[in-house]
Amino acid sequence: MFRKTPSAGFTWLERLKPFIFVKKCNTESVKANRLSGFTLMELLVVIAIIGILATIVMVSLSDVRSKGKNSSQIQQVKEYQKALELYRAFNNSQYPNMGNTCLGDYDDDLCWNGGNVTERSGLLMTALQTYMKVQPPLKTFGGIEGGYYSIIGGTNASRYTIRWMMEGGGGDVALCNIGSEGIISAVAFGAGNAHTACKYDSK
Repeated sequence: MFRKTPSAGFTWLERLKPFIFVKKCNTESVKANRLSGFTLMELLVVIAIIGILATIVMVSLSDVRSKGKNSSQIQQVKEYQKALELYRAFNNSQYPNMGNTCLGDYDDDLCWNGGNVTERSGLLMTALQTYMKVQPPLKTFGGIEGGYYSIIGGTNASRYTIRWMMEGGGGDVALCNIGSEGIISAVAFGAGNAHTACKYDSK
């Protein structure tokens, strides 16, 4: 005699119930996943927000870099000022009198003096060597090289002028503040007058 299995008394519908239940669960899971997903509009909004945030970050980084360059430029101008004052203290209250010349050594030996191009004079670098061992060229912005040095008053070298460039500002004289007594002025230059050319006349 064959032994009756427990499933022998089930109908075919009862035997299919587990498979029907699984099918139903899978269908409900797919519906739930569809309801929990993002719509196209929501994705576009998220992408737009990310783009705005990225733009803000890039602008902030650019501003930080610009401020860093300008701070370095001002510091170099102050170093040249100190060297010029030390030279004057040991040379009968006279500044170096080498005519119009560049501050620092440029590859093409040319710098901008506010309207024309001026050649670098090795004599000025030699005169300041004792008081400023390293004489770097001032930074270039807008495709124009600076800075520039000249004596005010001809042969009486009791005053001097220096010029240099600052990134951005559009001619804002506040960017040119070097904390020294004298006359400071500024003009805009470069593409769209975006940058600032500074001029300092010693007292």
